[in-house]
Amino acid sequence: MGGGLLETNNQLERFTGVKKNKKMIYSIVGILLIIGSITLYKTFAFYEEKKSFNILKGRIPDFGYDIKLLSVVVNDKKSDSIPERGLYKTNVHCTNGTFGEWDYNNWNLVLNNVSSESKCNIEFTSGLSEEEYNKYIEAGKALHRNTYRGKDITRYYTDGSLYTRISNGSFEDIYVGDYIIANDVTWIIADLDNYLYTGDTQLTKHHATIIPAIPLMDAKMNDTDTTEGGYIGSKMAKDILPNLITVNGVIGKAFGIHIIEYRTILSNSIDANAINQSGGVWKGASNNWA
Repeated sequence: MGGGLLETNNQLERFTGVKKNKKMIYSIVGILLIIGSITLYKTFAFYEEKKSFNILKGRIPDFGYDIKLLSVVVNDKKSDSIPERGLYKTNVHCTNGTFGEWDYNNWNLVLNNVSSESKCNIEFTSGLSEEEYNKYIEAGKALHRNTYRGKDITRYYTDGSLYTRISNGSFEDIYVGDYIIANDVTWIIADLDNYLYTGDTQLTKHHATIIPAIPLMDAKMNDTDTTEGGYIGSKMAKDILPNLITVNGVIGKAFGIHIIEYRTILSNSIDANAINQSGGVWKGASNNWA
């Protein structure tokens, strides 16, 4: 009987062990299922969020800002794209301290103090007058003219878009202080449209005033110490500067047919006996202009 009892006890222990093992297996499987469900949910949620974000980014131009949501409304109707450039009044509202503004020159969204959790809503409403539209354009241009940036924009020179950005008057991504490297010279944007509508025959082309970062050469105004003929009669005006803009000149090689002329007043004679404005013993001043 002792042996039978031992056998029975052994069987009971084996049975109890199997139950424990089964419980442990079920527990592990249950935990794995829970973890798997959570992971799957998070993955799916992340996928859905990312997918939605990518679709949105795919339909609305990428403004370079990592914002979660960009909502567009055109004439009180939700839209999945920015409208083509036109006479629209715009209203930009962003959350979480982000400030948004519509750039009419570049037809683009400008954001400041960007937060990764920001949401922005842009409303476009038809009815903006051409006069109001032009005021926005001029205000945007003034921002580009009065903001020093100092960015290398050589790639716009290389791909040819520099001239389009200038000639259409938008000056897209061009600011004072920006520079390009061409013909082994660094050229700096000094101003934008500063001669527009000036001259007795007005200059009506949009333009950028570009200067070299360092002097291009050493040169004299004249070979002798004379001011005869004023600036127009000087060697500088007659020979040196014109040679720089020929096809073989350093300026001509860099910008070629994109160099434009404008009209301004220059001296063409000197009165050697006139009192110089600097005072002292110096005499001589321009007395005629052309």
